[in-house]
Amino acid sequence: MQRLVELAYLMAPVYFANMAPPLVRFWPWWNPPIHRRALGDHKTVIGFVFGLIAAVATTATQHWLNWKASLLDYDAWLTLGVCSGAGALGGRLSQKLCEAAPRKEAG
Repeated sequence: MQRLVELAYLMAPVYFANMAPPLVRFWPWWNPPIHRRALGDHKTVIGFVFGLIAAVATTATQHWLNWKASLLDYDAWLTLGVCSGAGALGGRLSQKLCEAAPRKEAG
């Protein structure tokens, strides 16, 4: 059970990075899509930035908590936050790009 908690603590920045962009769906100000034709209207710049901010804030909180059972050293919390957020959100974008890629017929 302890290992499960440690893994959830490790993955928390990724979880928050993935959960944050839908919260800015109704952002009333500037919020252009990243690439309308390839990704659609729902993958937006503000959503991506908000996801990165959520990941960095989560790792900053983990650094501040200084939990002794954590699997990583959170002294480089900014780097960890940016990398985990960019990895999670970049993975989502690449998944969407692969789904939108034109399919060739066999033969």
